[in-house]
Amino acid sequence: MTILRKFVSNGQAAQAAVDAALDEVKDRNIEKLGSINPTPLLCRSAVRTFLLDYAKKTHSHKFTRVSEETLIEINQAVRTHCIRCVTRLPSMGKTI
Repeated sequence: MTILRKFVSNGQAAQAAVDAALDEVKDRNIEKLGSINPTPLLCRSAVRTFLLDYAKKTHSHKFTRVSEETLIEINQAVRTHCIRCVTRLPSMGKTI
């Protein structure tokens, strides 16, 4: 039974469900839980560096951080552009 089903069927509080999930992970000797990358199409460090360098050249205010929301927005723009590139191609051919 999945952890979510256990959570719903037992009516456990959220923290108790998380604790149970962590205990189950420990019991299986899994050392690290996998994480979900919200920006799979980006090299996050390169994008951050570019944005901060560009802001330094074009703004008098010194920016020091790039928000997670900005990176997700840029990832979505890259994804949309990739989709447009593929859809505008002819139906025949081998190279994008």
